[in-house]
Amino acid sequence: MSITNAKIQLISVPEACTLLNISPKTGWAWLTHGKFPLPTAMIHGRRVVRMSDVVSYVDNLFSPAANQPVYASNVELTLNQPEPELIKVIVTSPAKRPRGRPRLARNNN
Repeated sequence: MSITNAKIQLISVPEACTLLNISPKTGWAWLTHGKFPLPTAMIHGRRVVRMSDVVSYVDNLFSPAANQPVYASNVELTLNQPEPELIKVIVTSPAKRPRGRPRLARNNN
């Protein structure tokens, strides 16, 4: 099948956000920060998402593998690792500036 014969349904980002049950504002923020969970494309100045990507993403959310609890046997633990050094942070307040209008020094001579 060539690309010209393929029927790919594209939807806008707000439509994809509605299907993912998130706010469109959140979707745009995630896009800005690179956290949007789906690949997007810019076509004729509009950001679009493939409907097939949305469907597969939602299907993977509800697959049995995604909902399985994590057991200790599934997690590999490495013992005798050195603990990370703690960094002591000292918070200081900025130097206080005198309040009010600055006064000229007077010569009392």
